[in-house]
Amino acid sequence: ACMLDVDAVVICLDSQPERWAAFQARNRAALENLRSVGVICDVLSGVDGADLHRQGLAGLQRLHDNGLIDLTNASTSSMSWGSLGTAASHRVLWKKAAVVNRPLLVFEDSACLDPSLHTALSDLLTDLPLTASDWEIVHLGWNLDTDVVCSCPGMH
Repeated sequence: ACMLDVDAVVICLDSQPERWAAFQARNRAALENLRSVGVICDVLSGVDGADLHRQGLAGLQRLHDNGLIDLTNASTSSMSWGSLGTAASHRVLWKKAAVVNRPLLVFEDSACLDPSLHTALSDLLTDLPLTASDWEIVHLGWNLDTDVVCSCPGMH
């Protein structure tokens, strides 16, 4: 099998370690197959929406000041605390990927991975243009329980 030059991260709250264990159990075959092509999943301690709620405006302002959310965006004001935490967690990883200039797979701890993801990912990376100026983000999968709104100034 061809080795893939990709990092992978699972977003999981420190307060819910059982979700990381459930992710690993649910996706055992997919994770083994990803490992076989050199992709190891690390864990990111996600931004906890409950902590943001407790911090109130100060917590939101900190995320805004760090470029993790945009308080001037109307869609931000309608998001739940949990959604704000999730969005901020993704933004942390997007910034990391931009700094290290490497492909990064991001999974939420509720994800169900297809065991053949490693093959599909290899095909996808082969078919994508080779230069980062041609693409910056690829969304894999679907989400049936929420709208996905993304505003990333400077990204195309």
